[in-house]
Amino acid sequence: MSKLKKKLRGSSGFSLGEVLVVVLILLLLTAMITAGIPTAQRAYNNVVDAGNAEVLLSTTLTIIQSELSTATEIIEENGKVAYYKSGNSGLWSALATDDGSKEGIRLLEYAGSPSETAVEPYSSLLVTRKAATANLYTVFSDIVYSDGVFTINGLLVLRDGEVMTPEFDHFKVIALNNVIVH
Repeated sequence: MSKLKKKLRGSSGFSLGEVLVVVLILLLLTAMITAGIPTAQRAYNNVVDAGNAEVLLSTTLTIIQSELSTATEIIEENGKVAYYKSGNSGLWSALATDDGSKEGIRLLEYAGSPSETAVEPYSSLLVTRKAATANLYTVFSDIVYSDGVFTINGLLVLRDGEVMTPEFDHFKVIALNNVIVH
């Protein structure tokens, strides 16, 4: 037993001060790492949202191009396209920009001529919520038609009012049909 006591007394170890310094260093490292996690998470979310915004913009442009390129007639109001007769559905339609609901561009479809009918149009999102990320949506300023070309002005993607993509000042769609202007 005395050999064990001598061995224990003679063995070297860490002093209380050394242990406290190591614990303090570990606490500081843990605090620094913990503080950095929310910043890294925000940066990751911004990168993901930027990528999703580009996909949403591309999808929106594809759908708008499909809708407008097949139009057969348009009704203008104040020099801007108010309604168009869709070559896809054969219905009078309109693209309506966001009304503050932060849902995105809506496709309005009318059973008859929009100026003659008192019936509300069928309204649907141009890009569904399942296709778009919940906090991203598209808006545009107006649509103009001239010489066989539709021009969509001010198309962009927003996230809670913040611009996520560079604005498309003038996205052009060539009409595939001879469009009758009313």
